[in-house]
Amino acid sequence: VRFVKHRESERRRVDFVTFDGSVPRLGPETHTFGYVFPLERDAEGGWRVIGGAGGGDYMPARSTPWVNLAGGGWPDRFYAGGRIHDAGIEIARVQLRFVDGFALEDDSDEAVALFITDETVRLPATVVLHDQAGNRIATHPAFPDLSAQP
Repeated sequence: VRFVKHRESERRRVDFVTFDGSVPRLGPETHTFGYVFPLERDAEGGWRVIGGAGGGDYMPARSTPWVNLAGGGWPDRFYAGGRIHDAGIEIARVQLRFVDGFALEDDSDEAVALFITDETVRLPATVVLHDQAGNRIATHPAFPDLSAQP
């Protein structure tokens, strides 16, 4: 188990963790998994896990930068994170912009972006990737609003 990166809000925290394991339906070989775990402070001041999202730590080949996000807790306990695929372009910052204009931002350290907020968020969201100079390099959709679907 490797604790790769974490971010904190006032009352909560999110960690990106990798670990090795096997999946019987995929065969006997070992795979690396990446998971995002949100935590909250308990009454004694310690941390307790309140969910989690993730999967195999692999990404399909892409010609443009992309963040393979997993998350949950919306609208009031939002958390998300995932691996950054840079497609050969140096990515410095990642923004997650919500439909109402609210935005979260993280650096690209460890090739992982993490987001957590104590604010209410409204989906859908868009990922925006920036280079060192602050130029927008790529955008892609994230977390569609499924409430409007049948």
